[in-house]
Amino acid sequence: MEYAIHSYIRKFLHKTIEVPPPLDDSRFKKVGSEKFRKKYNFDKKYFVAGFLGRITYEKGLMHLIGAAKILEAKIPNMKLAIAGEGVQVAGGKSESIVPKLKEKIKNLGLKNIIFTGKIPDAELNEFFSSLGVFVLPSINRLESFGMVQVEAMLCGTPVVASDIAGVSSVVKKTGFGLLAEPKNPQALADAIFSIYKNKKKFLPKREDVIKIFGIKKTLNVYEKAFLSR
Repeated sequence: MEYAIHSYIRKFLHKTIEVPPPLDDSRFKKVGSEKFRKKYNFDKKYFVAGFLGRITYEKGLMHLIGAAKILEAKIPNMKLAIAGEGVQVAGGKSESIVPKLKEKIKNLGLKNIIFTGKIPDAELNEFFSSLGVFVLPSINRLESFGMVQVEAMLCGTPVVASDIAGVSSVVKKTGFGLLAEPKNPQALADAIFSIYKNKKKFLPKREDVIKIFGIKKTLNVYEKAFLSR
């Protein structure tokens, strides 16, 4: 609904029904992640902030790397895991910004960032469960929701997301995370640090996430929409 409010259809909100994106909540749950941590060198001593998605401009990853630099001194045991496809992305190879990200990391002298590549579906729960915080630093309207936020929450991981229409709705509706001004590395760093210092305050309750974004909720709202016609 928030996305609709900031779109050209806002004149027709009285005809609008908000339907959560269909997400099979049974697929995502908190699991042990020791094997996964070992595979990617996420020792338990590390606080791992993670991203999962297409590695393209609109995801705002340049700003997340900037935040990692700011946090280098504040969270010495932090690692940033950037997961996702860096070459075969929608729009083709030209859309990938992996080379630019790696150049920025080199210029900043950062040693705490890992590119995991695509995470196999069978390891997604382990990935989300291994994180101290999931970060979605999207910067434009191409990002209308961000289902990965819900997936992370179902695995018990709080979220930092950009405060833009659509993307911000997951944190606003659940309270299991913080929002940050888009394109602002300092704001991202501050939000990540707040969760690092107060993680228990933001830990997701799985049953609450399912109530708001579970598949039964989606089906019920669809049914209501069809029956109201």
